[in-house]
Amino acid sequence: IFFRTCPGPMATDQSHGLRRLIPASGDFEDLAVDPFKDTLVRYLGYSNEFGEAFRPLIRWQTVWASWGLASVYALSDTWHKKWLHDRAGHPAAEGTRAALKTGLFQMGASVIIPGLIVKVGVKATGSFFKNASS
Repeated sequence: IFFRTCPGPMATDQSHGLRRLIPASGDFEDLAVDPFKDTLVRYLGYSNEFGEAFRPLIRWQTVWASWGLASVYALSDTWHKKWLHDRAGHPAAEGTRAALKTGLFQMGASVIIPGLIVKVGVKATGSFFKNASS
């Protein structure tokens, strides 16, 4: 669905009804399209920022759901990197290392830090306008 045609020799796995592209070389670095970086799926990682930006206008359950959606995106990307390593036949420790690296980066750089920055900005802006109207 979200994959472009990849140049070079590729093996195709049709399991689970999804088209998964696996490099014929066995090296996941040869993957031309990363579905979590190169497709529209990547915008799910921004959902918590959207939820925080509209916090004053929407229900708290919606804000929490936006954080959940961003977290699922980060965890899915982490699992995907591990799956690619395992599928390519790399040692388990290498796949675990790649998953930890991806997971820490995604949770920090895509979910926690940007979400908290937006949250603090919205709170500060709300306080500013509340004090300015008095």
